[in-house]
Amino acid sequence: MPNFSADHSSGSHRQRSRDGSGQPHGHRTRHPLLLKAVDLGLLLAIFAVPMAFGGRQSIGQFLLISSAIWTALCWAVYQMTRKEPDWVRSRVEPVLLAVLAVGTLQIVPLPASILSSLSPAIADTLPVWFSADGPGLVEGPWPFLSMSVGESRAGLAIGISYLLLFIVTVQRIRSNEDAFRILRWIALAGAVMAVFGLVQYLFSNGKFFWVFEHPQGNTADRPLGGFLNKNHFSHYLALCGCPLVWWCFTMLDRGKNDTASFGRGAGRSGHAELVTAGLVFSLVAVGAAVLLARSRGGILATTAALTVMMFTVYWKSQISGRQLATMSGIGVVALFVVSMFGEQDLTRVVQRLDYWSDNGRTEIWDANLKIASDFPITGTGIGSHRYIYPKYLDQPFSSGEYSHAESSYLQILSETGLLGFGVMIVVLLVCLFWCCQGVRL
Repeated sequence: MPNFSADHSSGSHRQRSRDGSGQPHGHRTRHPLLLKAVDLGLLLAIFAVPMAFGGRQSIGQFLLISSAIWTALCWAVYQMTRKEPDWVRSRVEPVLLAVLAVGTLQIVPLPASILSSLSPAIADTLPVWFSADGPGLVEGPWPFLSMSVGESRAGLAIGISYLLLFIVTVQRIRSNEDAFRILRWIALAGAVMAVFGLVQYLFSNGKFFWVFEHPQGNTADRPLGGFLNKNHFSHYLALCGCPLVWWCFTMLDRGKNDTASFGRGAGRSGHAELVTAGLVFSLVAVGAAVLLARSRGGILATTAALTVMMFTVYWKSQISGRQLATMSGIGVVALFVVSMFGEQDLTRVVQRLDYWSDNGRTEIWDANLKIASDFPITGTGIGSHRYIYPKYLDQPFSSGEYSHAESSYLQILSETGLLGFGVMIVVLLVCLFWCCQGVRL
C-alpha cells in the first residue's frame, strides 16, 4: 500500500519550497522562536477557541481575535527579520479582499443617493429615520447599509480574524510535513473535544465544564463539549473526523513498515501501535459523541465526509478492502459504546433518526428568502438577522427567538445580499478546486 506520507508535490513546488540545504525555503532555522510563536497562535486557534463555546461567546471571540493578531504579528516580524522575505501566492487574495469589501461597505456612512440605490427597501424598514419628522426624533437619515452597525462591526472583526489565520497558515505551510502537522493538530483537537464531551455528559451536573450554567445549553441531556449547540458540536467533530482517519491510516502504514524492519524498528513499531490504538479509541469516541448529540445534520455531515474520504482513498489505492472493512467496524463499535451509556440513550438516538420534521425551519427559511428579495444587493447587514426577521415572520415572541437562520447559506444571502453570496460561492469553488487538485496528485 502506498505510504500516506509520501511527497506527492509537483516538481515545481518542490523546487520552490526547498533550498540548497534541503530545508523548506523560508523556514531555515534562523529564527526558530518566531516560527514556534506562529505555531503557538495557530494552536490557540485550533484548540482553545472551539473549547470556548465555539467562539460564539465573548471569551471565544476574544481568544479568536487574540490568536489571529498574535499569529499575524509573529509572522510579520519573522518576515521582516529575514534577509529575503518571501510570499506564497495562494491566488485567492482578490477573494479575501472582496470579503473585506462586502463587510466594510455595510458599516461606512454612504450618501443618501447611493444608499437608496443599493438598498431601496431601507426607507420602508426604518420609516422614522426617513420620514419628514425624523430629524426631530433622530439624527437622520440612516446612513448605513447595515441595520445593525454594531453587530456588523463585530462580525467584520471576526471575519478579519479568520482571514488573518488563513493567510498565515498558507504562508506557514511550505512542505507536506507542515500540512501534516496542522492536520494532526486538528485531528487531536477533535479527539479531545469528543472525549471531553462524553466525560462531561457521563458525569454531568448540567453545567459546562462543571462550573458555568448557561441558558442556551444543558450538558445533562446530551454531549456538547465546549459548544452550546448540538449541531455546532457535531459538525465540528465531522470536520475533525477525516484528519483522524487519515492519521490512523498513516500510523497503520508506518507500523507495517516498522514491523518488517529489525533493530530500532521494533521500538518504533511499539510506539506506532500505541499511537494507533489511541487514534482508534478517538475515532470511536467521535462516532459515539456524534450519535449521542442527536444532531441529524451532524450525523449526516459526519457520514458524508467519511464516505467521501474513504471512497477517495480507496479509489486512489491508498487503502485495501480489509482496511476499509476495519474502519466500518469502528462505526459498529461506536454504536456499542452508545448502548453502554444506557438503553434510553440508544432509543433516543434511534427515535431522533426516525423523526425528520423541520421543527419550524421552513418558516424561518421562507422569512430569509423574503428578506433577500427586499434587500437583494447588499442585504441587511452582518449580524442583523435577529433584528430583521420578526418583520417577515409572524409568530408570538413567547415561541422563542431565531438568533440564526438555521441555514448558513440563507443567512449569508439575507445579511450580505447577492454580493456576499457570490463571494461565498467563489470561496466554495476555490476549496473544491483545491480538493480536486489534491486528489489528482
